[in-house]
Amino acid sequence: MRKKSPWVVIGYVLVILGLALPLWGLTRISFRELSASSTYADFKAEEDLDARQFVAYNQRLMDQSFNLLVDPFRDDQDDELEASYDLDFDKDQAFSFLYIPKLDIRKPVYLDATYEHLDWGVAQLEGSALPIGGKGQRSVIAGHRGWWGDLMFLKIEDLVAGDRFYLDGPTGLLTYEVVDHEVIGPYDWDLLKAKDDLDMVSLMACHPLRPPRPDRLLVNGVRVVEEEEPELMELKSFSDIHGEEPDLSSKLLKYGTYGLTVILYLAIFKNFYSLIKYLRK
Repeated sequence: MRKKSPWVVIGYVLVILGLALPLWGLTRISFRELSASSTYADFKAEEDLDARQFVAYNQRLMDQSFNLLVDPFRDDQDDELEASYDLDFDKDQAFSFLYIPKLDIRKPVYLDATYEHLDWGVAQLEGSALPIGGKGQRSVIAGHRGWWGDLMFLKIEDLVAGDRFYLDGPTGLLTYEVVDHEVIGPYDWDLLKAKDDLDMVSLMACHPLRPPRPDRLLVNGVRVVEEEEPELMELKSFSDIHGEEPDLSSKLLKYGTYGLTVILYLAIFKNFYSLIKYLRK
């Protein structure tokens, strides 16, 4: 019997490990995408929040002459700085849900853009208004432009004027229409203030897409009040929102991720089978 070479075994093991590293991230992306609707359904089932304290919180923000905004993507953050929400609410619980039909983004929104919250979904920027709507309010919702195991705001720059996104939370389903983009610096807090009596939500991500990313991209949306919005209790899935469909590039990105995940699983299985077959010869 010919002696088996340890280098062949090592080669198979290295190939399997090399395939497993990207597969872990792709599996996480696929799982989050496929489970987004069920996560939203769980959120709807558990949602029972009194909006009055959140409205009062936003009013207190409006009454302050200066609100400290904390950029979540900087590395030089003060670790001692804590969010001063003063709310009877667990910040590790999803506050609302963000849906962007064009990009097929369905993410829970958390309060306070900490590292953990930006890993779980997207998050409201401390110092900006809570995303519950209201004239003279501006909520800033931050998300990564791609993250280990999640696409997040990867294609956020594809949103153009007229595109819509939705927030479903304590005050019901809110519709926002994109009006423009802004590119600002990480210290330009004054540019994140509310604008007149507009009801705004700004989606924020690092800019540009490729590192280094010294700036911040803002996709600004202004509230649109529909004559006939779905009843909050009747809204069971994202497909109930006006029947909008994602664009082709977003579909290709999502289904391409699924396809690549399956291919890598098959490749690992093939190499593992070949390794076992070699050892048993």
